[in-house]
Amino acid sequence: MAGDGTPRARPLVMGFPAPGSRIQKAYHDLWEAQHGSEERKKKLGNPANLPHPWDPSTCMDRGLRWELWLWLDQVAAWINSEYVWEGSGGGCIPDCWPLHPHVVHELAAVADQRRRAGHAPGSDVLENWHRYVLPGFLDRMRQRL
Repeated sequence: MAGDGTPRARPLVMGFPAPGSRIQKAYHDLWEAQHGSEERKKKLGNPANLPHPWDPSTCMDRGLRWELWLWLDQVAAWINSEYVWEGSGGGCIPDCWPLHPHVVHELAAVADQRRRAGHAPGSDVLENWHRYVLPGFLDRMRQRL
Protein backbone atom coordinates (compact mmCIF):
# COMPACT_ATOMS: atom_id res chain seq x y z
CA MET A 1 0.00 0.00 0.00
CA ALA A 2 1.09 3.52 -0.69
CA GLY A 3 1.20 6.06 2.13
CA ASP A 4 -2.31 7.27 1.22
CA GLY A 5 -3.83 3.77 1.51
CA THR A 6 -4.14 3.09 -2.22
CA PRO A 7 -2.71 -0.18 -3.55
CA ARG A 8 0.79 0.15 -4.94
CA ALA A 9 1.03 -0.89 -8.58
CA ARG A 10 3.49 -3.66 -9.28
CA PRO A 11 4.18 -5.70 -12.37
CA LEU A 12 2.58 -9.09 -12.84
CA VAL A 13 5.94 -10.46 -13.92
CA MET A 14 9.52 -9.26 -13.88
CA GLY A 15 11.02 -8.14 -17.17
CA PHE A 16 13.87 -9.99 -18.82
CA PRO A 17 17.23 -8.56 -17.69
CA ALA A 18 18.81 -6.20 -20.19
CA PRO A 19 22.40 -6.87 -21.17
CA GLY A 20 24.98 -4.27 -20.25
CA SER A 21 26.47 -1.70 -22.61
CA ARG A 22 29.44 -3.83 -23.73
CA ILE A 23 27.19 -6.74 -24.62
CA GLN A 24 24.81 -4.39 -26.42
CA LYS A 25 27.78 -3.04 -28.38
CA ALA A 26 28.82 -6.58 -29.31
CA TYR A 27 25.31 -7.28 -30.61
CA HIS A 28 25.27 -3.94 -32.46
CA ASP A 29 28.66 -4.64 -34.06
CA LEU A 30 27.45 -8.06 -35.21
CA TRP A 31 24.36 -6.47 -36.75
CA GLU A 32 26.44 -3.79 -38.49
CA ALA A 33 28.92 -6.38 -39.76
CA GLN A 34 26.02 -7.89 -41.70
CA HIS A 35 23.72 -4.94 -42.41
CA GLY A 36 25.81 -1.79 -42.00
CA SER A 37 27.48 0.39 -44.57
CA GLU A 38 30.34 -1.06 -46.59
CA GLU A 39 32.72 1.21 -44.70
CA ARG A 40 31.47 -0.08 -41.35
CA LYS A 41 31.60 -3.70 -42.52
CA LYS A 42 35.19 -3.21 -43.62
CA LYS A 43 36.14 -1.58 -40.32
CA LEU A 44 34.58 -4.40 -38.26
CA GLY A 45 36.09 -7.15 -40.39
CA ASN A 46 34.94 -10.74 -40.50
CA PRO A 47 31.87 -11.22 -38.27
CA ALA A 48 33.26 -14.63 -37.24
CA ASN A 49 36.08 -12.80 -35.45
CA LEU A 50 33.76 -10.57 -33.40
CA PRO A 51 32.53 -11.49 -29.91
CA HIS A 52 29.31 -13.51 -29.91
CA PRO A 53 27.59 -13.20 -26.51
CA TRP A 54 25.82 -16.54 -27.03
CA ASP A 55 29.28 -18.20 -27.27
CA PRO A 56 31.20 -17.07 -24.15
CA SER A 57 34.54 -18.37 -25.42
CA THR A 58 34.49 -15.65 -28.11
CA CYS A 59 34.27 -12.86 -25.51
CA MET A 60 37.99 -12.32 -24.99
CA ASP A 61 37.91 -8.78 -23.60
CA ARG A 62 38.06 -8.95 -19.78
CA GLY A 63 35.39 -6.26 -19.32
CA LEU A 64 33.04 -7.95 -21.80
CA ARG A 65 33.52 -11.34 -20.09
CA TRP A 66 32.74 -9.80 -16.70
CA GLU A 67 29.64 -8.08 -18.04
CA LEU A 68 28.52 -11.31 -19.71
CA TRP A 69 28.92 -13.16 -16.40
CA LEU A 70 26.85 -10.52 -14.61
CA TRP A 71 24.13 -10.68 -17.26
CA LEU A 72 24.00 -14.48 -17.24
CA ASP A 73 23.78 -14.42 -13.44
CA GLN A 74 20.79 -12.06 -13.73
CA VAL A 75 19.23 -14.30 -16.38
CA ALA A 76 19.68 -17.38 -14.16
CA ALA A 77 18.04 -15.57 -11.23
CA TRP A 78 15.24 -14.36 -13.52
CA ILE A 79 14.55 -17.87 -14.85
CA ASN A 80 14.55 -19.24 -11.29
CA SER A 81 12.14 -16.51 -10.19
CA GLU A 82 9.79 -16.46 -13.15
CA TYR A 83 9.77 -20.05 -14.44
CA VAL A 84 10.72 -22.51 -11.71
CA TRP A 85 8.15 -23.31 -9.04
CA GLU A 86 8.66 -24.89 -5.63
CA GLY A 87 7.57 -28.48 -5.54
CA SER A 88 8.28 -28.98 -9.24
CA GLY A 89 11.00 -31.50 -8.46
CA GLY A 90 13.89 -29.08 -8.53
CA GLY A 91 15.10 -27.56 -11.73
CA CYS A 92 16.45 -24.30 -10.39
CA ILE A 93 19.65 -23.12 -11.97
CA PRO A 94 22.09 -23.60 -9.08
CA ASP A 95 24.17 -20.74 -7.72
CA CYS A 96 27.26 -22.72 -8.75
CA TRP A 97 26.32 -22.54 -12.46
CA PRO A 98 29.60 -20.74 -13.39
CA LEU A 99 31.51 -23.85 -12.25
CA HIS A 100 29.75 -26.02 -14.84
CA PRO A 101 30.92 -25.20 -18.39
CA HIS A 102 27.99 -27.03 -19.99
CA VAL A 103 25.55 -24.80 -18.07
CA VAL A 104 27.53 -21.67 -18.98
CA HIS A 105 27.44 -22.56 -22.68
CA GLU A 106 23.74 -23.34 -22.68
CA LEU A 107 22.69 -20.46 -20.44
CA ALA A 108 24.40 -18.01 -22.81
CA ALA A 109 22.46 -19.44 -25.76
CA VAL A 110 19.18 -19.44 -23.79
CA ALA A 111 19.76 -15.80 -22.79
CA ASP A 112 20.50 -14.82 -26.39
CA GLN A 113 17.41 -16.61 -27.67
CA ARG A 114 15.22 -14.89 -25.06
CA ARG A 115 16.73 -11.49 -25.84
CA ARG A 116 16.02 -12.02 -29.53
CA ALA A 117 12.47 -13.21 -28.79
CA GLY A 118 11.86 -9.99 -26.88
CA HIS A 119 12.79 -7.95 -29.96
CA ALA A 120 10.63 -9.94 -32.39
CA PRO A 121 7.66 -8.14 -33.96
CA GLY A 122 5.26 -10.92 -32.93
CA SER A 123 4.91 -13.62 -30.29
CA ASP A 124 5.93 -16.65 -32.39
CA VAL A 125 9.60 -16.54 -31.40
CA LEU A 126 8.74 -16.10 -27.73
CA GLU A 127 6.29 -19.01 -27.92
CA ASN A 128 9.09 -21.14 -29.37
CA TRP A 129 11.36 -20.07 -26.49
CA HIS A 130 8.69 -21.04 -23.94
CA ARG A 131 7.79 -24.30 -25.65
CA TYR A 132 11.20 -25.64 -26.69
CA VAL A 133 14.25 -23.59 -25.70
CA LEU A 134 13.68 -23.14 -21.97
CA PRO A 135 12.22 -26.59 -21.20
CA GLY A 136 14.98 -28.26 -23.22
CA PHE A 137 17.64 -26.34 -21.33
CA LEU A 138 16.11 -27.07 -17.91
CA ASP A 139 15.73 -30.78 -18.73
CA ARG A 140 19.33 -31.11 -19.94
CA MET A 141 20.62 -29.20 -16.92
CA ARG A 142 18.71 -31.47 -14.50
CA GLN A 143 20.11 -34.57 -16.20
CA ARG A 144 23.71 -33.34 -16.23
CA LEU A 145 23.84 -31.86 -12.73
